[in-house]
Amino acid sequence: MPVKVLMMIMVGLSLLILPFASAKPVLNVGTHSTDFQNSDFDDYRNALLDNFETTFTSIGTLSAQNLAGINMLTIDLTNFQSSSEQTAMVNFVNSGGTLVMNAFSNTCCNIDFPSNANTLLNPFGLEGINGGFTAATHSVNFVDNEIVNGPFGLVSTYTNQFESEFRPQAGNTFAGLGVDVLVGDSNSAFLAYLGPDPSSQRLGQVFIHTNYHAFGDSDAFSATGNFNDADNRALLLNVAASAATVAVPETSTVFFMLIGISAVVMLRKNK
Repeated sequence: MPVKVLMMIMVGLSLLILPFASAKPVLNVGTHSTDFQNSDFDDYRNALLDNFETTFTSIGTLSAQNLAGINMLTIDLTNFQSSSEQTAMVNFVNSGGTLVMNAFSNTCCNIDFPSNANTLLNPFGLEGINGGFTAATHSVNFVDNEIVNGPFGLVSTYTNQFESEFRPQAGNTFAGLGVDVLVGDSNSAFLAYLGPDPSSQRLGQVFIHTNYHAFGDSDAFSATGNFNDADNRALLLNVAASAATVAVPETSTVFFMLIGISAVVMLRKNK
């Protein structure tokens, strides 16, 4: 077979493979005292597995060693954090990690809230308060960021069940802390986002919501306020997308790309 013909075949094969070269974004999820292993949350786990190269790691104690390699850390707001764990959590966010504070377990009934929740919220200038928003579909305050307006859609509503609230600690304001209130007002919220701020050495982000049903399957929880609500789903997947890292093409893909480049070079030399 003539060399030029062979080279053209190699170029053609490389061009056919290139459209399939981009693998899914990589998402390494650390679960700390959450119910992700519970079958009631299969839909959320499966959505992460479908849309990302996802691994789940159960983390007992928060530490730099245990958080190494984690993109997104999920923590139950009812879980007490020691001072060393608080430091590890803040360092994780400052280093570029995504922290998701969720309400599982007893948060819906205000048990251990706000006392344990404050060990998570206080390091970011926030505190928990009892009471909460009634179950309803709430309008989301528009903020043009990748959480509200991300790859999985523009989020305009959020449907909740059984929430407690959080607010700025005395002397702070949401705006002063850099917190975007997604559902709530200047006094309290149950859905909020704290984005990256290099000026304060925070390269990562914090997403806080106290909706017990948000990750849940529709057959396990009420017909509203669960993960299969379209806007709830988009919001939670936007959070995951913002945490994921760009995938590295597989070795086989890189190999064929190099073959294609070599073939083009050889064809030019043989002209």
